[in-house]
Order: sequence, then structure tokens, then C-alpha cells
Amino acid sequence: MIKIIFADFIHIFQPPTADEMVREELEQARRELLKAHSAEEYARSMSQYHQERITRLTNIIEQGEQDERTRTRLAGRRPAV
Repeated sequence: MIKIIFADFIHIFQPPTADEMVREELEQARRELLKAHSAEEYARSMSQYHQERITRLTNIIEQGEQDERTRTRLAGRRPAV
């Protein structure tokens, strides 16, 4: 039992093998890819949100301008430019 504990203790201070280093780097690359996918998904969602917002606000402005032209025509005035 003490030999196992001592072996584990010694292993802590040994430099990692090349295989261990490659596996650690692979896991890091996988984590970074997951973060990149998450950021991409967020950016897509925000782009869609802003595009829909622009469309909605543009429609409000256009509807307001159309309403103003209608009111002006009904009142017999020239529309303001």
C-alpha cells in the first residue's frame, strides 16, 4: 500500500510523457472548438435578432410615413418633404 502511494507521489513530480502531452493538447483543442461553436451560435442569434429589429423598425417608420401622406392628402395639404 505504501509502495503504491509512494509511486503515485513520485509520478506527480515526473514530467508528462509525449503521449500524455498530446492527449492534453487534444482535449484543449476540443474545448476551444466547443467554445468557438458556442460563440458562433450566439453571434448568429444576435445577427438574426438585429435583422428582425431593423425590419420591425423600418416597417414602423414606413407605416408612419404612409399614414402621414394619407392624412395630408385627406386634409388637402401638400406633404412635407
